[in-house]
Order: sequence, then C-alpha cells, then structure tokens
Amino acid sequence: MIRWILYAIAVLLIGLGFLYFMASYYEPMRLIIGSVFLVTAFLIIFFAREKKPKEIVREPQILGPLKIKEIRCPNCGAILDADSIHLHEGVPIAKCKYCGKSFGVTEEPTW
Repeated sequence: MIRWILYAIAVLLIGLGFLYFMASYYEPMRLIIGSVFLVTAFLIIFFAREKKPKEIVREPQILGPLKIKEIRCPNCGAILDADSIHLHEGVPIAKCKYCGKSFGVTEEPTW
C-alpha cells in the first residue's frame, strides 16, 4: 500500500519536473528545480520497488575420508541408525526412536 502511494508521489513529481522544464524558457532557475523534482522522483521509485529476499543455502562439506561409527543416544544408550539423522538449518540432528530425545551429531576432528 505504501509502495503505491510512493509511486503516485513519484509520478506527480515527474509531472511537475516536466512542467518546470517547459517553464524554464522564461526563467532558467526553473531548470534546476525541475531537475531536482525528477531526480527525487526516480530515487523514490528506486527505493520503493520490491526487493526479493536472498535465499541462503548451506550444504555440509565432507573433508577427508569418512569413518562411520555407531551413534548412541546420550539419554538411554540405544544404538541409532542413519534414518534417525536429519539436517536442521545445516546442523545434523539425531532423534532417538526409543526415548524421543533429540541431540546434535558432531564430527570428530581428523587430526
């Protein structure tokens, strides 16, 4: 709604700018005022336009060889399978099928 009001103001300023350009034949100072109206109108249009949000995608990177170890629930000690692990905002999260507790899965350093 506000964007359309700003567009209407910009159109009005463009019209006034052209009127001042036409009237600058009699008064050269009106050329500057018309230019200010036009520049202001185009700045309003530029800043009022809809901006699309940028989508940021994080993908996990695997560095080096993988060694798969069994994952145990820290709450009940049950062994979890790979189907219980999912990514949530780029972080691997495991959910125990037995006790229902969720916990983050960390990668051990390779050094």
